Amino acid sequence: MSEGGHGDAGRLERRARWLLRAYPAAYRATRGEEIIGTLLEAVPPGRGWPPSRETVALAAAGLRARRVANLRQGLAASMRQVAVVGAAVYLVQLPALGLGAVVWTARRGHLPFLFGNYEWLFYMLGILALATLAAGWSGRRGLVAFGAAAAVIAAVSFTVIRQEWDLMVVLADFVGPPVVVFLLFARRMERPPLSLLWLPGLALGVALAESLASAAPALFAATTAGTTLLSPYTTGLSLVTVLVAVCWLATDVRPLASLVFAFTVSRIVYGFTYGRPLVTVGPPVITLGITASLVAACALAWLLRRRIQASPPNTS
Repeated sequence: MSEGGHGDAGRLERRARWLLRAYPAAYRATRGEEIIGTLLEAVPPGRGWPPSRETVALAAAGLRARRVANLRQGLAASMRQVAVVGAAVYLVQLPALGLGAVVWTARRGHLPFLFGNYEWLFYMLGILALATLAAGWSGRRGLVAFGAAAAVIAAVSFTVIRQEWDLMVVLADFVGPPVVVFLLFARRMERPPLSLLWLPGLALGVALAESLASAAPALFAATTAGTTLLSPYTTGLSLVTVLVAVCWLATDVRPLASLVFAFTVSRIVYGFTYGRPLVTVGPPVITLGITASLVAACALAWLLRRRIQASPPNTS
């Protein structure tokens, strides 16, 4: 009987510690044992789970603690992090495009044809995009500038050799806007937390899954020409990223704000940078899309500011 009691107590403590993961790691390190002790004292003997009331209260308190921890750096730093994460989400479209084409052709035994006639420069641009993303995320603006310069050299080389502007268009549409954002807003002391890397990672995975599910690989120039006003959020798979970010609003505004920022930038690029023959909708629809994106961005910035103002000044 005693062994069973000890077994129940151990099982209860393991489940209580699992529930404690609702709190951020730093909070668990300083207050975790105190919370566990209080919770175990409130559970009647013989029960394997804490009462539902205590469970809900623990989860709600943990989410509030995570929200406060996410607001610790203040409004200005939070907005810069939103810009950096949004630029990463935007930039990740390019390596996803190249990786999808490589995997698709490799599975069918046509990989050598993908890199012939200097087409490999497109894929070098994708690798440079990933390196630039890592540099921007870590706040190393010097490395961002170096990656951007290497990307320009690759695009210019392709243009001179092939007498075609395809790679320059890809550079301007996919690499140019994120590089500008990184150079303006990336800071080493205010770099986004690693926990937010899931957002560009999820966007990369979704884009790769979409390319693999298609009947033909989405090559760079064709994708650039076929971009629509709502791209890249026009399919069920791509909406997974949006849904996850919406659910994350319970503890953090930055993921959804970053997606809206990336979407707004892509709308502006679509409306003003693309060649007019490639645009499939008229100026009023483009203006409406940009305006709606800006309104959503302002609403999320207001929500972020309100949460920061409502948070206690000392979150330690």
